[in-house]
Amino acid sequence: MPIKKEPAVGPVTKAEIEQAAFRCFSEKGYHATMADISGSVHLKAQSLYSHFPNKRLLFEKVIRDEINCYFSEISTYCESVLSKSSCHIRLKKLYFFTMEYFRMHGRIRFWRQIPLLGREALLLSPLLEAMKSSEKALTQRVRCYIAEGFASGELMYGSADEVLLLYQCVIQGSLDSLLLSSDEAVRDGMQARIWSAFEKLLMTSGGM
Repeated sequence: MPIKKEPAVGPVTKAEIEQAAFRCFSEKGYHATMADISGSVHLKAQSLYSHFPNKRLLFEKVIRDEINCYFSEISTYCESVLSKSSCHIRLKKLYFFTMEYFRMHGRIRFWRQIPLLGREALLLSPLLEAMKSSEKALTQRVRCYIAEGFASGELMYGSADEVLLLYQCVIQGSLDSLLLSSDEAVRDGMQARIWSAFEKLLMTSGGM
């Protein structure tokens, strides 16, 4: 009986390896192995090690690229789209921009693995510190939007810090909703209802 040959596979690029590492990290976190990654792109382990000598360097590259991508895109969006908008419009557009970003390419599963790194976080501490710094800058930007809303009379409920905390809870809860259903219509509807509830809460208290 003739031996069945596997279909020929062309050369695997470094970008394809990084995409495979992204998917494996999203599914298994840091527990994903080099064998998992090489197997997902039909690449021999030896060939994978010729591109990345160890898992830490590969995951560090993938995590850094994704962190840089997110904060670069959201910063550009804020500066180009939200610069002259009202507080209400800024918060709403930023909310839906964030939802759209994380729903693409399985990003939410990838990001949800980062806080679960455990002791491996020590290996990536400079990278994670840079991420915290970027998060702090984004939080400060949103706080400024909210403070301007209070200064203009658009917001009247509570304080800037209280509205900021509530807004962050809305964001995190909505991101979790991306993991609850694979049906886009269901997720869209849930996010719209979450935003509507947040908006009504502030409006019935005299704001927005």
